[in-house]
Amino acid sequence: MQRVAQACGAVELEALRAQAAADPGAAWVLPQALALWRLERPAELLVLLEEAPIDLHQDPQYWLLRGMASRRIGDSAVALAAYRQALALAPERCDLHYNLANLQHSSNPAAAQHHYIRSLSLDPWQGPCWHNLGLLLHQQDCPQQTLAALRTSLLLNPTYPDAWCNLGLAYMALEAHAQAERCFAQAIALDPSQSASHTNMGTLLVARLQPEQALAYLERGVELDRNSAHALFNLGLCQLLLGRFDTGWAYYEARLRTHLVPPECVPTAGPRLTDLAQAPKLGEPPLVVWAEQGLGDAIQFCRYLALLDAVGVAYVFQAP
Repeated sequence: MQRVAQACGAVELEALRAQAAADPGAAWVLPQALALWRLERPAELLVLLEEAPIDLHQDPQYWLLRGMASRRIGDSAVALAAYRQALALAPERCDLHYNLANLQHSSNPAAAQHHYIRSLSLDPWQGPCWHNLGLLLHQQDCPQQTLAALRTSLLLNPTYPDAWCNLGLAYMALEAHAQAERCFAQAIALDPSQSASHTNMGTLLVARLQPEQALAYLERGVELDRNSAHALFNLGLCQLLLGRFDTGWAYYEARLRTHLVPPECVPTAGPRLTDLAQAPKLGEPPLVVWAEQGLGDAIQFCRYLALLDAVGVAYVFQAP
């Protein structure tokens, strides 16, 4: 289906280019730009807009497309300037506020929230906008507002699997496990190929100390997205709970690519692991004991270093 859509989009683009060749000027630039956006060719889109007549600079759609394409290629600064230029021309367009909010979702949550709310005040029937606002509120630890936003998103589009999955996460944060399980199950039913829903269902079952039931969900989550650190880490926890230590500890290494080891918990003292491996003067590299979790864990478990002293094991203890 996607190949068919791409082929139809390419035919549409060629037809628009033929029209533009026969009738030069600004009239066919934005239709071509939109076709390029649908074909996922943002670099070509930007070249087209940069070469467009200056008259188009008074059209907010020009700046919207320029912002979308710039964001897609990773140029957030240019995208931000473009969206702001579009809003200066058309401050009452809900889609401009929505796109600006999406751009600022991580970098400026307060601004993103303002623009999501402004967009919804102009058009409250936007399911994706309610969904993204819910994600932002979840990140800000506002559970009841999160639930309200995500439920509204699902009222507007009850077949959106991402919204069901994220509603499940919101319930899980409140330890409402039965509701969370129903949400994850609904997300999986709507899209069985979605890795996150399988992984979150498995994570929920691990939290409920049901590793046997969790295993199939987590293995499926990893199968669908082998680069997901969240899926790999939770599969590791599940394997460890089942006593499968060889595979469990191997998957557990993925924790270092998750938010579970925040920057402030990374040790700042002692030699780096690469230094130990590459320094022949040390002879046999010592055991490295790394306090990567919170301060309470470090204080609780560092008493086991005395066991290494007792048996004469050389070690380096790294801690913040």
